Amino acid sequence: MIKCGFYIENDGLKSVDCTDLRKGNPGIGGVEYATLLVAEWLSLTKDDISLTLYVRSSQNLPPSIHVNVCSDVMEALVKSVNNGDEIFVLRFEPLYLQRHLLDNSFLHKLKIVLWAHNFYSRRYLSYFDSLSFVKAIVNVGREQLDAYRDHHAFYKSTFIYNGLYVSDEPVREFGERADEVTYVGGLYPAKGVHYLTQAWPEVLSEFPDAKLNIIGSGKLYSRDFNLGTFGIAESSFEKQLLEPLLDENGDIIPSVRFWGVLGPEKKQILQNTKVGIPNPGGIGETFGYTAVEMQLEGCLVTTIKNCGYMDTVYDRNMLYTDIKDLSSKIVFLLKHNGNDMSQVREYVKCNFSMAVVGEKWYELLQDVHTGKPMRHDPVLVNRNFQLKWLREINRKMKLLFPFLPTVAFYQYYCYRLREKLCFPFYKTRLPVDYDKY
Repeated sequence: MIKCGFYIENDGLKSVDCTDLRKGNPGIGGVEYATLLVAEWLSLTKDDISLTLYVRSSQNLPPSIHVNVCSDVMEALVKSVNNGDEIFVLRFEPLYLQRHLLDNSFLHKLKIVLWAHNFYSRRYLSYFDSLSFVKAIVNVGREQLDAYRDHHAFYKSTFIYNGLYVSDEPVREFGERADEVTYVGGLYPAKGVHYLTQAWPEVLSEFPDAKLNIIGSGKLYSRDFNLGTFGIAESSFEKQLLEPLLDENGDIIPSVRFWGVLGPEKKQILQNTKVGIPNPGGIGETFGYTAVEMQLEGCLVTTIKNCGYMDTVYDRNMLYTDIKDLSSKIVFLLKHNGNDMSQVREYVKCNFSMAVVGEKWYELLQDVHTGKPMRHDPVLVNRNFQLKWLREINRKMKLLFPFLPTVAFYQYYCYRLREKLCFPFYKTRLPVDYDKY
């Protein structure tokens, strides 16, 4: 029997009904959704796993999960030790490091698994690598893991995609859909939705009858957040978001509708949508749940070409590398006559279904329990993406010369040098957040 604990901070989501995850995301953040799915799947299917979910609130959670209420992550760790847990899974945040969370000696009684829903800096990776009780760093995507494959922390790292329940119900034919575009996600600057509202007038110039659905809110991650005048997002960001969408009277133009936070009912909107857009700017995106959900409902998906969407978008030709291409990409996809639904569904089933993802988590917990090293796929996929081929060469060289820095180290300082020299680099960006110290 393997005793393990998972932890989520859900006190701001206690009013959301999360009791039936088979219906889809009830309108919560991807981290919380992924954690509940894995905890529920392991609790229902594995008799040799004794799982406790440590939470801030026990309201509206799946009944199959054994929960233990705590005030914060520190209390959760103490309770986990006292409960006799062997493994503890948590999403590490910078705030935890500031509070010296992992410096506590009692943590040596646990085998810590860090669930990397975010990119980690080189400094954090080196710190985790030095801690003997951190047994695994679980990335949510292959590209996220490969981004630091030449760092020593790679050897205690692996990746497991986020999962969801995949339905075999038929979706509306693509040719029967209106010229609708839909965004799903939080209404925050980091989610890039303002790039979409800025591009929308250009889309209307080509498709005057097109409609834009924006599903989400500034309250996606916490229902206790205060919003601006329109009740859409935080006040200053709301003004930036709505500026391109207001008419001369200060009202939102008819072609745009803000739906707020929706649960499974958003499927009806997606099944009338031709083009789905998750996080147009892609900042910090390690996976992209909404890209998977949109494709399952038959949408063509476009967004920026980054780590998360290289894993989750079936047709990578639909991705753009420059945010200025967003409007032209939407117009191009609105002119499409169909999608490749059967192959998309098969791709999602093989990679992201809970049957696949849950088994990988089960294997990981067994490996941590028995002390086996992390498993790595020997095949280098998308080797030309973000200098992955060079990272692999550097990884092999560091086996002989471990003092060599990572490729990310050189990228970071080259970028800063270009910045200081005022070199024009409007298309140049740090590949992912882990390049920052």
